Amino acid sequence: MTSATHRFPSGRRASKYSVTPRRAPNGFGFPRRLLQAALVATLGLGSAVAWGDTWPVRVIREVPLTTEAIAAAHAQSKNACHQVAVGDPMQIADFAGEAVYTVPVKKDGKVTSVKLPFRYSRLGVLTFGMQLQPSDQARLPAVSKSEILDRIASNYISIQVRVQRDAETGAVYLHYQPFAAVGMYQNPGKTDEFQPLMEDSVRDVRSLGLFFPDGSKPSAEAFRTLVAVSKSTVAVDGSSPDDPDPATETEYELIFVRARIDGDDVQLHSFTTGNDRTVLRYLPPYVDPATADDCNVTSTIFFTEYTAAKQSPSAKVNRSTVVNSQANFTMEQLNAFAAEQGWQGDAMANLTATLDAIIDGKIKPATVE
Repeated sequence: MTSATHRFPSGRRASKYSVTPRRAPNGFGFPRRLLQAALVATLGLGSAVAWGDTWPVRVIREVPLTTEAIAAAHAQSKNACHQVAVGDPMQIADFAGEAVYTVPVKKDGKVTSVKLPFRYSRLGVLTFGMQLQPSDQARLPAVSKSEILDRIASNYISIQVRVQRDAETGAVYLHYQPFAAVGMYQNPGKTDEFQPLMEDSVRDVRSLGLFFPDGSKPSAEAFRTLVAVSKSTVAVDGSSPDDPDPATETEYELIFVRARIDGDDVQLHSFTTGNDRTVLRYLPPYVDPATADDCNVTSTIFFTEYTAAKQSPSAKVNRSTVVNSQANFTMEQLNAFAAEQGWQGDAMANLTATLDAIIDGKIKPATVE
């Protein structure tokens, strides 16, 4: 199966993930293995995790699937998409970005800090497009109608991840917080400004952390599967497509991003659940869409709230959603595969192994709606 592939800059190969001495800001040697991590939070367990090596990550031990569990995880998460500013590059490839984490550490009973330098790429994994049906277009405010329709026809949302590489060790893994940019169909590579409606949408796409089940050992390889959740308000099944005020419900679906490293190549594979998390959809490789129909997820929407003297939409309801996937799998099917492998727990308890099996073509796709 295909994937999006990104390479390291020429001549800059990732080193082995060995522990190397690090020099503290005050100039004396400060071995990395002595650092005490104080930055790993585990959603759903309410406890912090610490170990000798310092990894600037947040993790999740198990994937929530029930409505109650996923709603609670979404509400607890403080890691909504970071908004990419207008004018910034749509993506940053080849680890051209630079970042420094200031990490609190404890030494000789005193808390100090150490700066951890990284290079990173910021790469797209999922696109969202929107459209309005004629009856809902007719209900738009007369003054701002043309501007609203132009924005919807011109813009999409790009959900992105940051792939980061430790400047000293070369360890490559995912950042735990997703990013979001407003793209322009007719101007690829350029970012547009966020409007209230889009800000509201990306606030509801939140990271739950990097998948790190009990018994895992911290390593770059262990921090390459991101779990996020998307919350949306949808018209209930059976609603009339022309109803201006249909009954609604809250819908939660999961997003998974799997990074696989092979030498100088970084491959990103994206997945989203569907049908109340009973289906897993494997998305095509990321490309800049030319129209809303080219997006991974396209929603037919109508607006329920406005700001700026009731001229700028700020909240929406999805009437229907179309997901463009390259393969689909039922959770029942994936759980059966996990049992056949003799894994402990179901498919989501073995999330990384399940995603790898799909990527490697070891599970036959199912026919699902």
